[in-house]
Amino acid sequence: MSLSLQFRSQYMKYDIPAIMLTSDKSAEILNRIKEAGIVDYLSKPLNEAITREAVKDILRKYRE
Repeated sequence: MSLSLQFRSQYMKYDIPAIMLTSDKSAEILNRIKEAGIVDYLSKPLNEAITREAVKDILRKYRE
């Protein structure tokens, strides 16, 4: 999680969408993800179709 916080603090001004990959689905982690400005999260193990759709949705939102 600390890596994502460092990323967001350094690159937030560029409005780069970030997706967090996590195996932890606790409320605390999910709150920290949102607080860090992470756009979305995916749970491990990754599902190819869900991952593809999440990336497409985020790219579509950021292109608007």
